Amino acid sequence: MTFRNRPSRQMMIAAALAWLVLSSASQAQTQEISVGVILSTTGPGSAVGIPTRNALELWPSEIGGRKLKLIVEDDRSDPAAATSIARRMAVDDKVDVLVGTSLVPGCVAIAAVAQETETVQLTLGPIVLSEKTTWSFNLPPLTSRMSSALFEDMTRNKVKTVGYIGFSDVWGDNWFSELKNYAAKSGVQIVAEERFGRGDTSVAGQALHILSAKPDVILVGATSSAAGLVQKTLVDLRYSGKIYHTHGATTKDFLRIAGSAGEGAIAPTGPTTVVEDLPDSHPSKAVAMKFVKAYEDKFGAGTRTPFAGHVFDASLVLENAIPAALAKAQPGTKEFHAALKQAIEMIKDLAATQAVFSYSPADHNGTDDRARVLVTVKNGSWKLMSGS
Repeated sequence: MTFRNRPSRQMMIAAALAWLVLSSASQAQTQEISVGVILSTTGPGSAVGIPTRNALELWPSEIGGRKLKLIVEDDRSDPAAATSIARRMAVDDKVDVLVGTSLVPGCVAIAAVAQETETVQLTLGPIVLSEKTTWSFNLPPLTSRMSSALFEDMTRNKVKTVGYIGFSDVWGDNWFSELKNYAAKSGVQIVAEERFGRGDTSVAGQALHILSAKPDVILVGATSSAAGLVQKTLVDLRYSGKIYHTHGATTKDFLRIAGSAGEGAIAPTGPTTVVEDLPDSHPSKAVAMKFVKAYEDKFGAGTRTPFAGHVFDASLVLENAIPAALAKAQPGTKEFHAALKQAIEMIKDLAATQAVFSYSPADHNGTDDRARVLVTVKNGSWKLMSGS
């Protein structure tokens, strides 16, 4: 008869300890919080996407005592790619939240995936929310809030005619829609409309057509370097009226491309762009100053952008909401996703770099007029306009 050697007491203890270590490691692995971040770091939207990727380096490594796992992918400025990446992150990686993408068309695409998979989405571009986007929360203010700052300035200056040139996509459509609404209410006449692609390297033809209509002012529905190209083209063609831009134009790349032709350009923007000019009483000043210092210490003077501010604000929203969600459920579960959504809906008066956020079950936009100021280019820099 053959007898197997019985394990020693020491061997049994060692095996038990090893099991505990492996079990704890496995438990820790499943309880980390996964965040899927989709950005446009290549393609026409790279001027927007690269600063947002940089801001991720300022995110905390953990929230609520749980490790934060960031899964970051580039959608190449393509909404179709954003859709497939978001679905893979939500279904295969089982992320707890989706952040992104850099451009509005991609944000709209991700919102559909967020709704389908019941995963919270924090947008980096403002989208129009509805009963079909109940899992999405806007970080940037809606176009209507930002555009109204420009229209108020037009009214003050008794503008009668406006020419429009913008992107041939959702961003350009949204801004033109706001201009049409303003024109209908104010009696201002839109005398010309032109569009161009994000990747276009010349807008001379469109600019000439607008100038032939002799508008009092021109509104440019573009972002960053593309907006700078339009500004430079219009000025080079000797347009002398006011040129208004969207909040997506308030970047260093705009100033670089426009050069001296950028002087006098006007745009709405979030607090970070001109945080040093804001009064100390502004609720975002302290947090925005802290963010700008950390960002520019790391990436260089003048490198701040509104887009980087939005992605940093995503971390502030999560830092506020995740502890409450953890009290109800564990990461990686449908219950946690629902608890996180509910926790964000409970956020009130959260001072962030670009806005003061207050969400509710009925309002996933979350911002008010404290999310905007009016700025102009003066001596090669964006500066707060007096009375803004």
